[in-house]
Amino acid sequence: MADSDRERIARNPLTDKRIIVREFINGLSDSSRLAVLQALQECDSSAGASAIARQADVARRTASSHLSDCLSLGLLNQMSDTNEYRLTVSGQSILQSLERFLDEANQTQLADITRSQRRIELLRTLSVHPVTPGEVISDTPESPSHTTVWRALHSFAGYGWCDADGHSYQLTSSGKDTLHAYEHLEVVAEQAIEKAPFLQRLSPRWSDFPTYALQEADLVVSTPGSPGLVSEAALKLCDPRISNYRSLTSVYSPTLFKMYYRLLSLGMHGEGIIDASVYEKIAQNEDMQYLLDTSSYEHYDLLRLDERLTLGIGLYDEQKIAIGTYNEVGEGRHTAIIVSTHEDLIEWGTEIYQACRQQAVRTTDPSE
Repeated sequence: MADSDRERIARNPLTDKRIIVREFINGLSDSSRLAVLQALQECDSSAGASAIARQADVARRTASSHLSDCLSLGLLNQMSDTNEYRLTVSGQSILQSLERFLDEANQTQLADITRSQRRIELLRTLSVHPVTPGEVISDTPESPSHTTVWRALHSFAGYGWCDADGHSYQLTSSGKDTLHAYEHLEVVAEQAIEKAPFLQRLSPRWSDFPTYALQEADLVVSTPGSPGLVSEAALKLCDPRISNYRSLTSVYSPTLFKMYYRLLSLGMHGEGIIDASVYEKIAQNEDMQYLLDTSSYEHYDLLRLDERLTLGIGLYDEQKIAIGTYNEVGEGRHTAIIVSTHEDLIEWGTEIYQACRQQAVRTTDPSE
């Protein structure tokens, strides 16, 4: 995360472009751009450009331009069979954070504070301690002018974000709430951009995903040239020091399954949930059917979920989580995985795991 007095810059892996997050948010404050995203959010699942333009009450060309920009950033997916657009979890997360900000302020005010980094810096300074205009002006080339500072303070006072006490200004509770909502939006926007390959593959059903918690997460994405990158990352997590491992698996990976099964002999407690597609492949492979026999270890259990998923979760001693996901959108069925120790991500993954566990049933050994 960038220092508070510097621009937050995100790299978009989909385009390899560096994006100033503040400028990205400023673009989202545009009425037509926001209307296009909100129109797509209001659609049940997906919609074409013409339908979105009508819903947003903008020209089709305008809608198409905004859709193209959002698609390149991973905020949308375009269905290959219908050419319709659908919000990704990136897009959903940003809209949710925007709505949170708009509960405290409005689009005009968002556009105002994101016009320049100096205005955001001034808000942050006011949140720390009261200041006089002279205290934020210096002789350095980067310093704002006296007029710039006065205009900003006058705007903030008009919005109800700061009060004057003599020559000193301090942030009000409304100003603090607005700044907090903006900083949350800034983090979500940054992570939505930087983790786009993961979030665009995550099913929209997981719209409650804590995108803000991805700041310290490691991202690995398989590519046509390196299809095994995610498997390699998952294998590196196979640590003999693990004492408790739980997994939700939707990808058939014999090498990975064998590695984790070996850890059981070292005393690791393991429990797994495999989806319907993985169970079928294991049951049909005689060399892998031993995984379905849970009688060899008292501390081993395996369950079957009669549903096909595009999600995988690995929970390591409740201290680390790996989340993998894939879909058919884009070129190929490539997988993305994030690894993190953030407690909110671990809590999210644990809740998903527990929900799937309640629906799962014990596996049976086909050889019996």
